[in-house]
Amino acid sequence: MALGGCDGVFGLTREPLPPNCRVTDRLPPSADTYLVDETPHGSDDILVADPDHPALLKFYLTGANLMPTDTITAAVIHATIATRGDACGGTCGLCPVNEATRYQLYWMTSSWYQANATMRYAENGVPMPPDPGLAEWSAPGASGGADRSSLVADKPVTADVTRPGEIEFEISEDATDPATGNPATPWLTNAGRLAIQLRADHRLAITSLERFDNSNCADMVPQPTLTLTICAP
Repeated sequence: MALGGCDGVFGLTREPLPPNCRVTDRLPPSADTYLVDETPHGSDDILVADPDHPALLKFYLTGANLMPTDTITAAVIHATIATRGDACGGTCGLCPVNEATRYQLYWMTSSWYQANATMRYAENGVPMPPDPGLAEWSAPGASGGADRSSLVADKPVTADVTRPGEIEFEISEDATDPATGNPATPWLTNAGRLAIQLRADHRLAITSLERFDNSNCADMVPQPTLTLTICAP
């Protein structure tokens, strides 16, 4: 996959990239879901976030060409707002009105399964190798220290969430600085995945990977994607 040149976005500002840095193309999702109760919602057409219930997104890193000595210095999730008359549940029905004005992001463990994660369990239902059995979050709603990092973004929502359209969620350079922030490195896995947790001050719904794949929906919308700014030593 091609990578951005040195005139891309650095630290999410329109500054020239240092020669040792690059911006990836949009990386595809490998899984997404949201946690609201003990019913898995991985097959829903939307992801819903609010202060108490997170949306979980996991992305493939294969196209990032990430080397062991590289550092992720910024990240942007590109998503599509789900509004009334847009995707909801598995039926492409009506969504309640979005009211979010701010969003929060955390790096998080990628050890969860889209098909069966709930508020209590990362792997609810039939155990999956190599896990010996049901794995609980270290705190409900994937809010414990083993589930997610400290807060890496708390930003205003800049899009009109009452209308269909693209929305971006950003993690900027200062949040990923190993000296002062919470770098993504500890949350990377050998499986080549990076997971991010999204919360919001009020209800915020975006369309999911399942919506993109759902042939029951008359209109297809872009799936959530991720771009990274990556710097070599």
